[in-house]
Amino acid sequence: MASRASDRNQKKRKVTGRRGKTGQARPKKTEMGGIAGIALFCVGLLTLACLFTPSNGGLLEMTSRVLRGLGGMLCVMLPLMLLASGVVLVFFGRSLVPRRTLACSIVIFVLVETGLTLMTAKDIQVSLTGTGREMGFFSFAGEAYSLGNLATRGGGLIGALPGYPLFRLLDVWGSLVVVAFGILGAVMVMTGLSFTNVGDEAAEKAVGLRERIAQRLAERKALREEEDDFLYHEEDEEEPEEEAPAPVRQEPQQAPRGKKPR
Repeated sequence: MASRASDRNQKKRKVTGRRGKTGQARPKKTEMGGIAGIALFCVGLLTLACLFTPSNGGLLEMTSRVLRGLGGMLCVMLPLMLLASGVVLVFFGRSLVPRRTLACSIVIFVLVETGLTLMTAKDIQVSLTGTGREMGFFSFAGEAYSLGNLATRGGGLIGALPGYPLFRLLDVWGSLVVVAFGILGAVMVMTGLSFTNVGDEAAEKAVGLRERIAQRLAERKALREEEDDFLYHEEDEEEPEEEAPAPVRQEPQQAPRGKKPR
């Protein structure tokens, strides 16, 4: 019985197959994030070169027009964002930039593009009226794309997508107020900034400044009083010297006329 049990234990200890082989490193898994980062970096570099490389036609010119039509005045930000995303994915991984920061950055970029489009909304409306087209979503977006493509003005197609409903509802200035508050809210969410904390800190600093000013004034007043007391005691200690009376000069008596002195 004992021999059978030992045979079973030896059979269990025997390890067969590749798992039992020691000294061999397991193959590493391919990082898909790194591959995606390299692809984004290459695309961003190519699109950035398209914006600054003169070309008479072909793929470079078409890519440049598409970028200007999409981003308008901020068209250069699109390849820069691709480059930054690629660098982060390749060298730092996804943990470097939190999702909240990334989402808020995208929202801020879109809102800035919307503000630029709203500033040129009147020009777009005049252009549509001059060509006899109706003011609609697709016509507004197409005209914003053309304005960014040809003149590099406005926010392009990216700013026209949220800019058209805001323009129809609130006109230019009302829409710009909404955009400004939206950017401020996104900055607060991204940085964790609270106006309540800012107000409390400002009030504490104001109170501290007022206390320091009052303390300095009190110190100066006390120093002046000490100087006045010191000068007053010095004047009391120094007694004025009495001036000696001037000697009286006796003039010689003159003899009366007609009489000779003896």
